[in-house]
Amino acid sequence: MLKKFSEKSIYIPLLLAIILIYSFGIRNIGFRQPHHATFDEILYLRLGEQLKEDPTDYIPEVDAQLKQQHRMPAYINRPIFKHPPLFPWLISLTYLAGEADIFGSMPAILAPLLSGILIIVFTFVLAAKLYDYRVGLLAAFFLSIDPIHWICSEKIWMETTLTLFMLLALLFFFCGIVQSDKLLLLSGIFAGLALLTKYTGLISLISIFIFAVLFDEKLIYRRNFWFIFIIAAVIFSPWILWNYKVYGSSFLRDMIFVHSEFYKFLNYKVLIASLSVIAAIILLLTTRLIGHRPGFKRAPFALWAVIITLFAAMALFCPSFRAAAENAFIYNRLPQTGYEIGMFAGEPWTFYFGRLLELSPLYLLSFISMVLFSLGGSREDLLLILSASLMMFFFVIWGNYQSRYLLPVIPIFLMLAGRLVIWVWDRSNTVCRVLFLAIIGYFIIKTANVDIHIALPNSVIYF
Repeated sequence: MLKKFSEKSIYIPLLLAIILIYSFGIRNIGFRQPHHATFDEILYLRLGEQLKEDPTDYIPEVDAQLKQQHRMPAYINRPIFKHPPLFPWLISLTYLAGEADIFGSMPAILAPLLSGILIIVFTFVLAAKLYDYRVGLLAAFFLSIDPIHWICSEKIWMETTLTLFMLLALLFFFCGIVQSDKLLLLSGIFAGLALLTKYTGLISLISIFIFAVLFDEKLIYRRNFWFIFIIAAVIFSPWILWNYKVYGSSFLRDMIFVHSEFYKFLNYKVLIASLSVIAAIILLLTTRLIGHRPGFKRAPFALWAVIITLFAAMALFCPSFRAAAENAFIYNRLPQTGYEIGMFAGEPWTFYFGRLLELSPLYLLSFISMVLFSLGGSREDLLLILSASLMMFFFVIWGNYQSRYLLPVIPIFLMLAGRLVIWVWDRSNTVCRVLFLAIIGYFIIKTANVDIHIALPNSVIYF
């Protein structure tokens, strides 16, 4: 655990306020740039308008003009939209502030924009609780200039809302561990809301369960720990019942296979690899639960071994990752972006790792932090590293590479980056600090260059 501030300085809330005001202003400017609404944005706007009139009208109405402009995905013809309804419901609530307008002061942008700002707030809060206020401020600042967070906050996409609820689930889980059992119930509420936004929210519950079993077994014997999962299931259950009402006994199959990505997931290589990992996790967890504990004292070592093997394999055997890492340090080298559906579909499994570095070299700090603190790190380190590892595992095996899908893991990565910066700073002399500041400064300048050319114009869909 890093050294805590002995007293709260007035400069801490002031600096955080500056970060938040800047973040809100620059994202609002980006949203107001002349740009075409993406297909997903148009769908959410339509659903928001429909749900404002009828909270159960969850079939997007697609007119002839939209059909001419976009290739219609198969799920458009389904009797119910493929994603859970919380985000479109939030869109419908924003219309209470005014009528929908494609540009200008469209109320619908309030949902992703305010969610994005709240992500920065609670990233600061969680990092400050895990480590100290310095890490919290650094993580908040890094997040404020992060291209993925920036782009997602200025578009009417559900990723910011999903990420906010997943982050809050993690925050109250940790608070429930160190403060009060009752806060675990709030973790369950936000995990349920994450699920009701997008199925990816399930990763929060998986991370919480595996962390408890591997690294904090006392949690298993606390009643409120199990209420996390019960509450999340109760919150999510109306969506299950709604699908059952629409599809009948085949509702589970219809809920799953409406997502075209699931067919790619069934590719035998991906399926075998995924099932092998899942089987290993189940075996390890079962062994732990029945009391055979000695091997689990080496769980951090196993996590470290997996992480360092992964990065070593990418560096040694994956030319695309090495090329992306090289691009990260060349100022004028910008990542590829575009408008074509599936433009990254043929990329290798290392795509997300390389793309993070291309978008911001700050992620190099995150990767180093994962290697450094997974072995011999604190409980706080393990919570973040395990969560980030599970999220990246899911995103990689799911495929359908789009960087916006990574947003739930971005606050975690940037907390780890801030953790490393303060760790190095506290152990360095004056000369080393100056050199380190120069490196971090260049990383920030390179990230700002990506922001200026990609995030601020708000003219990309796939990146």
